[in-house]
Amino acid sequence: MINCPKCGHPVSGRARSCGYCGESLVNNYFAREERHKGKDPLLEAPAGAAGICAMVLGIFGCLALLAALAFQLMVMFGYGGSVPPEIDRDWWIRTLVLAVPSVVLLVQELILGGSRGGLLFDSFWLFASGCGLILTIQCYTGKGSGLFFDVAAIPYLLIAGCALVVISSVTATAVFFTSYSLCKKVYVDSSDRCGINVYPFQQKSFKPSGSSIRSFTI
Repeated sequence: MINCPKCGHPVSGRARSCGYCGESLVNNYFAREERHKGKDPLLEAPAGAAGICAMVLGIFGCLALLAALAFQLMVMFGYGGSVPPEIDRDWWIRTLVLAVPSVVLLVQELILGGSRGGLLFDSFWLFASGCGLILTIQCYTGKGSGLFFDVAAIPYLLIAGCALVVISSVTATAVFFTSYSLCKKVYVDSSDRCGINVYPFQQKSFKPSGSSIRSFTI
């Protein structure tokens, strides 16, 4: 049994047209099946207001981290109250760890535009920004601004940037789950109206009839 795509009434699977409204079932059935086949409805869904908010928060977080990087580079030219640091391996590691993820996340937010097709990137950014936030707070509360070249703006910018990225990742994750549930429900409902089995390996439960029960009764 399938459902007519026009009126929704159940029709025999061998019928070529609907007996209620006369709609052809052969062309519409296979056309709808090809249209649904191989497409993820989540990738076609718009980002929405929450997705745009997550993107904006992520962009502002990246800008705050890049501003902290700019203050760190300005120390090399005599800005701040401490002696200019030596350009050694530790300085390069701190600079690269701060610069590369910020630029990559900023480019990702601009390319995706608030839409999400998975949780891989958001999970990674949530973990990285959370670790950076905790580490910055511990270093600043433990040793003050000495670890940040005596520039008070650097730890505040790092804390603000990591916090914004954490909020952005959590919001994007919530948007993904909400959009996936919504799109999956719409996709399954539309497939059911067209008679398409979206779960081909799902089997119905066996309900024995009265005749089968009597046949096994001695």
